[in-house]
Amino acid sequence: MREIKFRAYHPEWDKMVYSSGDHDWFAKREFYPLRFDVGFSYYPKDDKWIIMQYTGLHDKNGKESYEGDILLSSGGIKGIVKFADGQFIVDFRDGGGNIVYSLRDRIQWGSEHLVDEVIGDIYENPELLKECK
Repeated sequence: MREIKFRAYHPEWDKMVYSSGDHDWFAKREFYPLRFDVGFSYYPKDDKWIIMQYTGLHDKNGKESYEGDILLSSGGIKGIVKFADGQFIVDFRDGGGNIVYSLRDRIQWGSEHLVDEVIGDIYENPELLKECK
């Protein structure tokens, strides 16, 4: 079973917070607590937050992968992790490529790790994609 957790980005505060940590920071803000079968999370009351879900996968270096992450392929093409049509995908069209893959197709054979590397995300590191245009 895939672990369910989230992260949230606030554009005005330029702050990314994770549901599995940063509890001191959460305590200083107003959040609704949410109970999941697999753990405890928070949902911010401010509607400016951008909520992103954990994909359940790690990159080739063991880093967790979330929606909005920018992946670097072994061929040097950058892609964005998105949720579409009921699954997580990696869209390489914004990063200099011309293809979209199911994220599950990007898993190394015999592993739960992606063949790609998480190098940032579209909110904290948008310049990574501007380099491709």
